[in-house]
Amino acid sequence: MKNILIFIFLFTQVQASFSQESEIEPEFYTKLIVESGKIIRDKQCSRAVPKNMRKFWVVSDDDIKLLHKHLNDVTELRAELCCQTNGMIENLDNYAFQYIGVTIKRKKYIYVNAFHKMELKNEKIKSFWREKPVNACDGGNHFWGVIFNLETLKFEQLAINGRA
Repeated sequence: MKNILIFIFLFTQVQASFSQESEIEPEFYTKLIVESGKIIRDKQCSRAVPKNMRKFWVVSDDDIKLLHKHLNDVTELRAELCCQTNGMIENLDNYAFQYIGVTIKRKKYIYVNAFHKMELKNEKIKSFWREKPVNACDGGNHFWGVIFNLETLKFEQLAINGRA
């Protein structure tokens, strides 16, 4: 009986450590204001955005915590939208993130606009990234976007910028 209890204790500890490892709190992230949604939807230069993005809203802190709990799942996705279909994002530690709520066909999502954090060395980007979307033409996997489904807790529609 004692051995069984020890096994159960060790198993739950290992399981807890795995679930904690999958959670990420990025070094750089921000909530975007509602007006940013139209810029993301209409002004992307070299990658597709999800169709039917209509209503935008400011994400809550609880929504962000939920997204961060699943953020590592992005590294398992293959891009399905233009411009680098089948491309993947490997190391999320390299990125800064911008979040905005979006409604698509009456379902709530969080749109994640991500860019390589080395872009923060650019004084222009550094001056506005917390308020306005970072958008670039080309740049490859330094710039990408994905939506997080708040109902299924899954990421969908990864799109990575094209390359010059």
